Amino acid sequence: IALDASTNGGNTTGVSLTFAHTCSGSDRILHVVVGTPTNDNTDYVTGVTYGGAAMTRVDFRSPGLGGLYLYELVNPAGGTNNVVISTSSSVPIYGVSSSHTGVRQTSQPEASNIDATDPNTTLTVNVTTVADGSWLISGASKQTGSSVSLSAGTNTVQRQGNPFAAIGDSNAAQTPPGSYGQTWNLTGSSGIAVVVASIAPQTTTSTSTSSSTSTSSSTSTSTSITTTSTSMTTTSTSTTSTSSSTTSTSSSTSTSSSTSSSTSTTSTSTTLTLPYHFLVDDEGNQTSLKVDHGDFEK
Repeated sequence: IALDASTNGGNTTGVSLTFAHTCSGSDRILHVVVGTPTNDNTDYVTGVTYGGAAMTRVDFRSPGLGGLYLYELVNPAGGTNNVVISTSSSVPIYGVSSSHTGVRQTSQPEASNIDATDPNTTLTVNVTTVADGSWLISGASKQTGSSVSLSAGTNTVQRQGNPFAAIGDSNAAQTPPGSYGQTWNLTGSSGIAVVVASIAPQTTTSTSTSSSTSTSSSTSTSTSITTTSTSMTTTSTSTTSTSSSTTSTSSSTSTSSSTSSSTSTTSTSTTLTLPYHFLVDDEGNQTSLKVDHGDFEK
């Protein structure tokens, strides 16, 4: 929450008081404090508008010590517009205003309270905040005919003021939620009325999205050498198996599969029967072996 602007609307005696106020920024709220210093108990203010839009009465103190009113408008029109205070009869009217930004746009104020005392030189009014980081808005008025002046006290920064109406705020977040007060002082002993309201800050929403994809693949193939050998008596052929494996893709959710194939070794043996005879020399010694495929030395 932050102060946007404040205006001293002055005063008049009549059935209405009009003054201009300028609002800017986002998530706005406007407050108007009205003082009607009369000596009777009549509720004179019939309404307050801003740019033609009706403002909501937050609280008031009946006249006697001097009438004190607090009005509010959430999301007032941007730019410069007129504040119009209307009364049922011709009376003294004093008006001041302030606007703030960064304020929640529903359910305002979250709390309010009003009190008055006579005679006194100071008055503190408390409210219980609900949202963390709320600000306090307050208004003050004094007894009619009094020559003393209003001034801000503890936890209060005065934004605007005239003899019978003043407006201020806490100028800081009230944290944690709990009971907080604002104080207004008089330069001398007199009747004083104070109204306090708490306004909640606009909330922000943060959204975070994160995604991750990881893909990996691996293929391995191994093939052995096939060897064939042939001899006079045996032919042997062997084939060693071929194996392959495939690992599937994996991402945030991992899935894997493996396929393996194998061909066993095959061995074949064949025995050949060949015709033969021995050759001998004159002394009867064997000299060679005669077969169909040729001669072999003994």
